[in-house]
Amino acid sequence: MSALTLAVVALLVGGCGPVRIGVVDSQRILNESVRALSYQQRLNEREKAMAVDLQLLQGALPPAEFEARRTQFLKELQQMKAELENRLNQEIRDTVGQIVKEQGLRSAVIVKNPVVFASPGRTLDITDEVIARLR
Repeated sequence: MSALTLAVVALLVGGCGPVRIGVVDSQRILNESVRALSYQQRLNEREKAMAVDLQLLQGALPPAEFEARRTQFLKELQQMKAELENRLNQEIRDTVGQIVKEQGLRSAVIVKNPVVFASPGRTLDITDEVIARLR
């Protein structure tokens, strides 16, 4: 059990009163949301285009120049990945925040693993709603 999951369990079991907390499965969001999948597709397409460019340049450029171009492509790809991840993370946080506010939840916890234990009536899995809104 991860430390985050244990903290969530302690928070949910230890509190008093009907505090409701939203729970979001981040892995499902990455695997199922249209937005995350479209970002991944953009990244994959750019990587494929760069690979084709490098194949065309191999042999046409001196080795040092080819290596410099390859390094430049890798940096560009890493930067694009970081930008898309940051954008997606912000969109997820914004969407979760909207749902928390709309449903009158106290807060939400984004977990990387499925929640092992949650106190009935005190948690609400809002993953499906987050996925639906990330179009």
